Amino acid sequence: MKRKKWLKEAILRTSILYGVPRSLQALLPLFAIVPDDRIDASGPRWSSLNHPDADLQRKEPTKQCFDTLWTEPAAQGMRGKLFKYQPDLYLLNPETIYEHWISEDSILNPIETQMCNVAAIICSNAPLQALWHTKGLIRHWGSVYQAKFVHDLALAIAKANGCTTGDITAVDSI
Repeated sequence: MKRKKWLKEAILRTSILYGVPRSLQALLPLFAIVPDDRIDASGPRWSSLNHPDADLQRKEPTKQCFDTLWTEPAAQGMRGKLFKYQPDLYLLNPETIYEHWISEDSILNPIETQMCNVAAIICSNAPLQALWHTKGLIRHWGSVYQAKFVHDLALAIAKANGCTTGDITAVDSI
């Protein structure tokens, strides 16, 4: 049961990086084979939706996650830049995406989240962002082995599916 929940969360969470249509292509066939008595419809974001303090409770973990991913000074600089040039992008990225998806850790821990993000980003042909999130994986206490594993896996998946990846920085060069 935990693996199915983990898989659904990994696909859902990375849909913010590669798009909802692709996540539906992955999730709908999975849903089609799950018998009604085996459906796990729980969701940490849904269950906290009407909690009066939910937004406040997300603020500090979100800040810590973003600061760890970037380092605190760089994170503050990025938040400032996004807000200065396009406040709605600030609202979308650090506020909404990080608060509700990236920093939420009841199903995927920060290392698992970053591994999923790195794989999705590599397959989306975004080498600079793949570098940022690989560094973030290691800053979240992921190992070099885990970083290499996810790079190798994502590159193999990209190759098998004809995805362009761009010039991905090797883990040993980070």
